[in-house]
Order: sequence, then structure tokens, then C-alpha cells
Amino acid sequence: EEVANWMIRRIQKGPRELNDLMRSLGSTGQRVMAFLCTLEMAKIGLIDVRQSGHLGPVVLQTARTPDDTDMMLLAGGAS
Repeated sequence: EEVANWMIRRIQKGPRELNDLMRSLGSTGQRVMAFLCTLEMAKIGLIDVRQSGHLGPVVLQTARTPDDTDMMLLAGGAS
């Protein structure tokens, strides 16, 4: 949940490259969690994920503001 909150705060400031976010994290475990959070946030419609070309940067952008239910889903508290 901490990684999800951290990512949401960063992405809400404007579009961010996934690689830049990953480099900001200290451990491999945090990077894995951030990648999984990215997939989940895209799945529930919190973020848009774009890549302009083959092997180009992956850009994350807020699609909508998260609510309490979204945060529960990201924390694994709802099914």
C-alpha cells in the first residue's frame, strides 16, 4: 500500500515515465511492487499507460482520482 500511495502521489503531479519512477526506488522488492501496482492501477482505470513506439518510454498518467475503494483494491483488501 505504501508503494501504491507513493506512485499515485507522483503520477498525480503529471505524466511520469515508469523508468524514472523505478529508478527512484531503493530495492528490487519496491520495484516489483511498483510494477505490480502499475498493472493494478491500469486494470481498475486509475492510470493510463502509454508507449509511443517499440522500446520507447512507458508513460503513466492519471486517468481519475483514486477513492477509498481503489486503495482497498490496491492493498488487496477487496476481491
